[in-house]
Amino acid sequence: MLLKTSITTLATLALLTACGTNPVNPVQDTTPVATATPTKTHTAPTSTALARPVAILSNINGSNLSGDDYGLKLLDVSRLSGTGLAQAFSQAGVTLDPATHSVVLLAMGEQPHGAQARITALQLKEGTLYVQGTASPAPTDGDQTDEITRPFAAVAIPRMVAGTVVRSDIK
Repeated sequence: MLLKTSITTLATLALLTACGTNPVNPVQDTTPVATATPTKTHTAPTSTALARPVAILSNINGSNLSGDDYGLKLLDVSRLSGTGLAQAFSQAGVTLDPATHSVVLLAMGEQPHGAQARITALQLKEGTLYVQGTASPAPTDGDQTDEITRPFAAVAIPRMVAGTVVRSDIK
């Protein structure tokens, strides 16, 4: 039986050698299975900073802002005199400190009675303060009066650095 196995093994070796295959040291296949193609490298934008929410420390709304001012503004607390805002925050129980607070004001100017302003959120991104809120005109249905008001919304926030740009997202 051993002789038969040896003859079969020798015959197999002879056949493999005859067709160019080395049964002792088989040739390694060097053909790549898949070729890698370089892909484009994604270049990130120069600025990847996300906007971060700004805390609203206190929020006041009213209908009789002193003065003729209107628009969206970032105010230094030391500049609130004459606007009625310092008194409004004080009446709401908020003590504003010029060293640690700023105020964002949304003033609608002269409006018919019933118009309202609200600041709902703020976000800061790369030196720009984005203000979200609503400015609603007076309702057109119901009893109309000739009363003119100056609706406003103001929020106390942590102090912003000089040069902060304010952008409106008021609806």
